[in-house]
Amino acid sequence: MVVTYGKLRKSAGYGKRNGAKWYTCTAMVISHKYRFIFFKTTKVGGTSLELMLNGLCGPDDVLTPHWHPEAGYHPRNHLARFNPLPELLKVLRHEGRLPKDYREWVLRMFREQERYHESLPAWQLKCRIPAHIWNSYYKFTVERNPWDKAISRYYHSKGVFEPKYGKELTMDSWLDYFERRIAQPWVTKAWGSEAPYNYPRYADPWTDELLVDKICRYENLDQDLQEVFERVGMPWPGSVPRKAKTDYRTDRRPYREVLTDRQRDRIAKSCAKEIALMGYVY
Repeated sequence: MVVTYGKLRKSAGYGKRNGAKWYTCTAMVISHKYRFIFFKTTKVGGTSLELMLNGLCGPDDVLTPHWHPEAGYHPRNHLARFNPLPELLKVLRHEGRLPKDYREWVLRMFREQERYHESLPAWQLKCRIPAHIWNSYYKFTVERNPWDKAISRYYHSKGVFEPKYGKELTMDSWLDYFERRIAQPWVTKAWGSEAPYNYPRYADPWTDELLVDKICRYENLDQDLQEVFERVGMPWPGSVPRKAKTDYRTDRRPYREVLTDRQRDRIAKSCAKEIALMGYVY
């Protein structure tokens, strides 16, 4: 049997139910104490930031579960009733249909009162929370140079795939999978992102409206986050620890020394909206 990366994701449980959870690599924080919403994106040091926010947020704040437990991170207040009609009607209006997988996913969350879910993109959360909270809370996220981000994601995938199957996962093979996934527009819109493509997590996937107040740059993370913390009145600890999930990447060369010209162009095409928005250059 030929083992593909897509089969690995399915067998590993990505997107599968596990009790009351669908485990993904993303999460969110809603702080009523400091009046902010943080949308975690992929391969930007978000887990380390979440662990830091966990210790600063109050007991009534919302922290959604991770797809795998992290020591020191305590999910809370993510279960509550919500009205699914606004998001279902939005999808119907833009798509002209309600895809079965999405409809079943939303209705399952409704039945299990899973109002705040780790994979909710900004457009969907906007449909679930009161307008006065959405309009008054400061919303932020983090983005990263897509070429560097792609290499980070590749090594994460490689570190899971190769020990499990004893087969090599090449960059080209991983890019094949990545391109197939983002070529399915509904998949990307429904789940908010396909790692490492983060754009649909913080922008409306139908209108391209930016739904956050600030996008911090991974390359300038401490300085940008300090501005966010000061903006919401939260104590700034000085820096974000870079510890979580850093053991996957073995090749620490700059991305320009790792990627071929063709790989560079493939990533640029897939992440064109992120590049245009953030002004990243190779």
